[in-house]
Amino acid sequence: MLSLKFAFLVLFAVIAKVAGLTINTPKEVTQCGKISLTFEGGSAPYSIQVTDGVQAAYPKFVDEIKDVQSSPYEYTVTSKEDKIGFVLHSGDEIAYSGE
Repeated sequence: MLSLKFAFLVLFAVIAKVAGLTINTPKEVTQCGKISLTFEGGSAPYSIQVTDGVQAAYPKFVDEIKDVQSSPYEYTVTSKEDKIGFVLHSGDEIAYSGE
């Protein structure tokens, strides 16, 4: 019984940690257009990776923004992809757009 309680506590801690960092998913994206990325949790500096928008184990990264200090962040779309996604990094925390 003790191991079941321990497993539950570990699972709860993992879920709480994942839920601590979030990034929005922009509704419409156009090449050369500007979008406002908003995010919560974590602490600066952040880095944001832009993906091709395909949810995969190893997404294709099309851009990377380093040393972001605060939310919101204005981003100019440089990708030719029809859809894009975002991966937000803060320390050892990671958040994905669309989740």
